[in-house]
Amino acid sequence: MTQPNEPKDSLNRITRSPSYRLAYEDVDFMNSPRLRAARMELEFLKPEFAFEDHGIENTIVVFGSTRIVESAVARHRLEDARQRLAQQPGNAACQRAVAQAERLMTLERDVKKAQLALLIRIKNLLTSAQQAKLSELQKAEGK
Repeated sequence: MTQPNEPKDSLNRITRSPSYRLAYEDVDFMNSPRLRAARMELEFLKPEFAFEDHGIENTIVVFGSTRIVESAVARHRLEDARQRLAQQPGNAACQRAVAQAERLMTLERDVKKAQLALLIRIKNLLTSAQQAKLSELQKAEGK
């Protein structure tokens, strides 16, 4: 009695086997370490295709850091660190806090300079029609 089911059982085992799945449908296969390069390529292709679909020819990538804070916050942190150091001049932790706050102020200043330079470069790359549209938008926003 089991004989008529054997081919069906065999077929079921074969079709349920991971090796039978199409590669792109096999999540375990796609997530395997050996396919890391292929996944990375897909991560680049996805936005590239979206850009092409929308006619985007150029992009600018801006990298940032969560350690960079607004000027006022950075100044406040530096003042606090200096006050704590003034109260405990020999405290190594307070000295490190002041040094870190000073580095943060420098980084914040450098990031602002880089952002401004980037904005100027972008504006200089705009066509005259794009610059006119930018002026319109700025007037509409009251800038």
